[in-house]
Amino acid sequence: QFWIGEDPFGLVATSNGQLVVSSGSGQWTYIRVFDAQSGAELGADRGPRERTRLALHPSEDIIYGANNGITPSDIERYDLSDSGTIDRAWDSIYHGQHRMGGNVWVSPDGQSLISAGGDVYTAGASSRDTDIIYLWTLGPGFYADLKWSVARDEIAAIDRSRIFVFDMN
Repeated sequence: QFWIGEDPFGLVATSNGQLVVSSGSGQWTYIRVFDAQSGAELGADRGPRERTRLALHPSEDIIYGANNGITPSDIERYDLSDSGTIDRAWDSIYHGQHRMGGNVWVSPDGQSLISAGGDVYTAGASSRDTDIIYLWTLGPGFYADLKWSVARDEIAAIDRSRIFVFDMN
């Protein structure tokens, strides 16, 4: 347990002991990286909107963030180094054309993102021209949570009152 000088909101942890935290207040804030053992701040980047939800790519060197409290919402990408430096790489090329919805999940294979709005995008690409690119829509609704079944290649998604199961093939 350690104190950080931040109002934490989003949190992801890497297998090499880094904690990546987004801020819960302050409008335009910081995303910060901490050593999980010592609590030392390893890196920070200014730019995410308060209450940005974070998703860790399986490579553990990419963090996707979905902003909240702003219209239209967007998805952005941050690149994370082994030493803990973090840099905003880019945001999506869209501005209101798709349902971002304030949350994002990365597929276990790292090839796609799904937004809370139910839209599927590319993930893990090396340039803004090929990363966070719209592919298709899963279906109606805004999803509060979703989970992958890798063995079945299915996704279960929950909205306010229903559970959807999607075959990703």
